[in-house]
Amino acid sequence: ESVLEIVNDDMPFLLDSVLAELAERGFAIRFVVHPVFSVTRDGEGRVIEFKGTQNASGALRESFIHIHFDRVDDARAAETVAALERVLADVRAAVTDWRAMTARVVAQIAEIEANPPRLPAIETAEAVEFLEWLLADNFTFLGVREYVL
Repeated sequence: ESVLEIVNDDMPFLLDSVLAELAERGFAIRFVVHPVFSVTRDGEGRVIEFKGTQNASGALRESFIHIHFDRVDDARAAETVAALERVLADVRAAVTDWRAMTARVVAQIAEIEANPPRLPAIETAEAVEFLEWLLADNFTFLGVREYVL
């Protein structure tokens, strides 16, 4: 049996993204534990205080992912680690950029309301309602692209 352990700053989508990548690679997951702990670390990254699972003043929230699956050889393990590093970098980018992406949607709503397009008012209102629905945690923003028509 092989064991994968990942320690990361806590953020949305970590576990789902890791499990999706492992599933894509055909891993049969046997066991998963994913606690989030509050810890303080020194300048070299060593844990100096463990503060449990509750938020603690001055502590970082860290995700600890522990997964068991069928034994894999060193080559497949190395490929999987490299793929997971890419996945986690993508997750970090999406989470880091989330506020900027949602701010662009808010700005677009303001633009539509300030300068309505030449469409029936009901269609404009529906577009605004849809964008507001997206912002109400009904959509996961992974990127934004602007097209000039």
